[in-house]
Amino acid sequence: MKRTRPGTDPHHDPMGLIFEAYRMDELSSTDCRTILLNWALGMPDGSEYTSSLAALHSIYCSEHPDHPMTAVIKEGLTNAANPKSVRGRHTSRRKRPLGDGSA
Repeated sequence: MKRTRPGTDPHHDPMGLIFEAYRMDELSSTDCRTILLNWALGMPDGSEYTSSLAALHSIYCSEHPDHPMTAVIKEGLTNAANPKSVRGRHTSRRKRPLGDGSA
């Protein structure tokens, strides 16, 4: 059985990164984004990131409305609800017909 830190949520924050972030006083939004990325990378396979992020929002954000992690979590939830369509460079280039190589 995997051990977790006291006060952490073993399902939504198994490594306690979000818990620890809220205990830190002088974090920038960049620091919080890095912590959130590490949180996402450390989640077990098959995790529902959006539902875990929503659960973390309900746990921490009402008690810490001015913490920079609160803004980053809200941004993550907003981006998850409204994903942007990203076209890769390959699909956006005009396709040339195969030929003899002369331009």
